[in-house]
Amino acid sequence: MHLIQQAFSEDFMNPLVNQLMFTFEGLPSKSLQNLRPVLLPDIKTTSDHNLDFDINCGHDDICVDDLRMDFNFSGSTNIEVGIKQEINVTVLVENRGENSLNPLLTLKYPYGLSYRRITAKQNLVECVSLDGEQRDSVGVTTCYISKPILKGNARALFRITYNIDKESSFDQNVIFRAEINSRNSQHSQTSELLREKSIGVKYGIYIALIRHEDSSLHINFTADKNDLEKPVKQILKVENDFRELSFSVLLRVPLMLGNQFIWTDGNLQIADCMKQLDDPQVRSDFLEVFKKDRVLNCSVAVCAVFRCDVTLSRNERTLFNISGNVSSAWIEQISTQVEVFEEVDLTKQISAGVLGGLLLLALITTALHKAGFFKSRYKQLLETAEQNVEE
Repeated sequence: MHLIQQAFSEDFMNPLVNQLMFTFEGLPSKSLQNLRPVLLPDIKTTSDHNLDFDINCGHDDICVDDLRMDFNFSGSTNIEVGIKQEINVTVLVENRGENSLNPLLTLKYPYGLSYRRITAKQNLVECVSLDGEQRDSVGVTTCYISKPILKGNARALFRITYNIDKESSFDQNVIFRAEINSRNSQHSQTSELLREKSIGVKYGIYIALIRHEDSSLHINFTADKNDLEKPVKQILKVENDFRELSFSVLLRVPLMLGNQFIWTDGNLQIADCMKQLDDPQVRSDFLEVFKKDRVLNCSVAVCAVFRCDVTLSRNERTLFNISGNVSSAWIEQISTQVEVFEEVDLTKQISAGVLGGLLLLALITTALHKAGFFKSRYKQLLETAEQNVEE
């Protein structure tokens, strides 16, 4: 005879099954010419006996639990995609009533998160999880709380950690839904068995705004020339090195300084951008600020505001071209540097050179005259002949 007992502590609501198995082996009988006795074929050789657990539920034998469940996002206010790798969900389960039989928590979480681990701080908690496989499906984490019994006035505190897929796209807000239940036939009316909470989503972005190498670096104007025009080209390159993203680029371009136009075209436009109202918020002391800083920006100049709506895939880029003719009505430094050169006036130098040359020639002529340099050879011969006759 063998006695086999199998106890399943995971589920004490089921009885403990005791199974009795026996075998019969007949010995030969000499008086019966060594015949052996055998059991009839239809004789059962096993016998099952269930042993129920004694559940202490008071005088009425009915356990009425009072489960209170709540959860939070462990201090996080957003799921930060591409910034943080994990999001933690802290869960608190309390039983303020009689014994709760096999309490089971189910937490549903959005697609794009994957279960990592469970960290229990109070009472034994065991969790299994199945992540969502498609965008329209959700993941489900199932946690067994202090099985088989969460006693009255007991609590379980634990943290579930989910990994954030940096390539996933979420709605602006995502929802977590938690529900707890037990094998009790009755629950207190004050039980809190269902919670639903939402959390915002933020994305890490990697966008660069770079001035293109083909942009103008310098233009030259001549001082006191207010009717000149010089072409200026600024090319701005926007690069997206991460996920597909839709965003807006605001470009502010100075149009007027005081009452002088900077661009010859008063209706400056940028391709693929929409011009909004001009920004006239200029400081009253803009001239003093401009003379001091020598930088033309929207604090001293009236600026046009352009809004450029962009959608870029990963590793995609786009260009914005700001081009036109800049007037010389103003001569100061802006983001494109302006170098001012005085126009060379040779009138004074030529006049002074001529007068100086004439004066030098007169002095030389006088000296030569006194030295007799201008006396003719013929006159000298006549004077010599007259002197010979007199003698």
